[in-house]
Formats: sequence, structure tokens, C-alpha cells
Amino acid sequence: MLHNEWNNPKKTGQPLIVIEGEAKEPLHIYVIWDKWGELNQTERSEIIMDVVDHLAGEARIPDGFFVTVAMGLTAEEAKRMGIKLP
Repeated sequence: MLHNEWNNPKKTGQPLIVIEGEAKEPLHIYVIWDKWGELNQTERSEIIMDVVDHLAGEARIPDGFFVTVAMGLTAEEAKRMGIKLP
């Protein structure tokens, strides 16, 4: 489901995918989505990394990018952590 959302992002609403970093720098990916509520942090990160791996296989993520943080957060969790949302 996240793969579909990533490929067809909404102009407003969730999930909100925040990517920090540039080529050949550590990449931080935060997916803000209240549907994460039922999953623990490890499960959320695994889902995000599965999508990233799939997108890399489709050449949708350029070479030279590497992910050091993949974190799924609800809107409230993101707010508490001070994640800057666009």
C-alpha cells in the first residue's frame, strides 16, 4: 500500500513522505501517516525500507543514495520529534 502512495503522492493529506539528504549523503526518510498507529517502529521502518529497495530496483531512486534513517511516524509523533514538515 505504501508503494502505491509513494508512486502516486497526494497533493494534500497523508501519507506525507519527507526525504532529507542529497546524493552521496546519508538519506533520512520520514513517512508521516496516522495509519502507522497499530505498528511498532521496527515494522514501520521495515515497510519503508522494502519500498525503498523496490524503488531502487526500478531505478526510481538514483545511484549514490543510501538510507541511514527510515522512520514511520504518526502526525503527533512527528510533531513531538520536531520533524520539519513541508
